[in-house]
Amino acid sequence: MRDLNSDMDRAQALTVPEFDVHQSPNVTARVNGSALLTCRIRNVGSRQVVSWGRSLELLTTGQIVFAGDGRFEPLHQPHSEDWALRVLAVQPQDAGRYFCQVSTTPPVTHFIHLSVVGSAEISEREDALTCDSDGDLAQEPGEDWLNIDEVDESVDEIDEFADECREDNEVRDGREPRVEIIGGPELYIDRGSRANLTCVITKAHKVPKHVRWTHDNKLVQFDRARDGVNVKISYERDRTISFFSIDRVLPSDSGAYFCDPDGLSQVKVILHVLNGEHPAAMQTGGVGQAAAPVLLLLSAIINLYSACFAV
Repeated sequence: MRDLNSDMDRAQALTVPEFDVHQSPNVTARVNGSALLTCRIRNVGSRQVVSWGRSLELLTTGQIVFAGDGRFEPLHQPHSEDWALRVLAVQPQDAGRYFCQVSTTPPVTHFIHLSVVGSAEISEREDALTCDSDGDLAQEPGEDWLNIDEVDESVDEIDEFADECREDNEVRDGREPRVEIIGGPELYIDRGSRANLTCVITKAHKVPKHVRWTHDNKLVQFDRARDGVNVKISYERDRTISFFSIDRVLPSDSGAYFCDPDGLSQVKVILHVLNGEHPAAMQTGGVGQAAAPVLLLLSAIINLYSACFAV
């Protein structure tokens, strides 16, 4: 067994760790965001350790952290070729050249440059926002919609970005906000189908922190109501859109739905769940019932008139 271990040690000694530079790129992060520096290293021996540092400062060795402010965290999964350093609450002074190093003799090293930029854009989100010359925000085409659970985490930053955007472009807020539900005020859908309610907020002075949905005056709890009830939110050019969907609607889903954005007027839509009937029949059913006695009276008059002439 001792000879076998010696052979393995000699084999590892002859295998030089190799950096995959294409999978170990430079990184750009924003102030107060986080940065993930990654080194992909092949052929790291079981007795070799990967360290992270900056200039002459050693930050981590293996899972041991030497940096004293708690913002640096080494990350590595067993049997993975990726070693990473996470930097939390990035500050401008964090910019510079970092190194990851394997404890060979002599050590082998790869350098990664961290750039830090200002906070006037949303960072670390799939839904990057841009600012145009009209002072409006736009979500880049093809990006994923935001989940409602993600909104609270960044809406203050989005709001701040919107203010900066308008200020930079000297845009004055003389616009009246508008809230509407597409297709309202009444929607008809067959039982078992998917209902999609779309609430559009335009020209809002502030990005709504919350867009709540209520059903018959009860707040809809999207994570507790039942499976298939979802809401997503999107930030597009000069508007915020909340998408509310219900899979396989039931008769109990009928009723009044309100879209209620923070700081703005709520709007209502009435959802009718149909059991095979046609919407026109529902709308005219009352008229037909009221007209029946009139038709009977008219028929009686015609019959009487015909009888008189027959005599």
